[in-house]
Amino acid sequence: MFDKGNNSKKNIHMIKNEVEEKYKKLSIRTNQNEKKKRIKYMGKRIIFSTDLTLTPEEMIDLYDREKNKVEEAFKLSKSPDIIRFQPVRHWTDSKVRIYALICVLSLLVIKLMVYKAKEKDIIMSSDVLCTELKDIREVLLLYSEERAERMLTTMSTIQKNLFNIFGLDDFAPPASK
Repeated sequence: MFDKGNNSKKNIHMIKNEVEEKYKKLSIRTNQNEKKKRIKYMGKRIIFSTDLTLTPEEMIDLYDREKNKVEEAFKLSKSPDIIRFQPVRHWTDSKVRIYALICVLSLLVIKLMVYKAKEKDIIMSSDVLCTELKDIREVLLLYSEERAERMLTTMSTIQKNLFNIFGLDDFAPPASK
């Protein structure tokens, strides 16, 4: 019918409930006036393609997959912990453009990292990849004024694999002696 997820409260107006007291019968039917109003505002999509070998079903599946990738990128660019495109705290056009460029480049780097991990059979979303990498921590252990040691916290198997794939050992503290 017309119920989908969170819109169920909105769609309740499309259904008329009628109770006939005489026969103790409940009948439910669609409110046609409300349905006509809603249909007027429903979205329509036209999908263009240069690949004429695809069936309509394949084209719609391809569109849905690619659309999800684009939506994930927008979601990532709005994430306050990863890229955070907004709020823009610059006022001149040139600085806003540079900030936008840096955000897009950050998104590109994250997507390249996801691709590189996928090449090594580690399949994960951008959010999961960033979370796994964020959880790799470096600590400074102070034993005395003269002796201190830098080291990494214990990593999970996935974190170790990502650490090796991206060559992060070049940035890691030297092994303890």
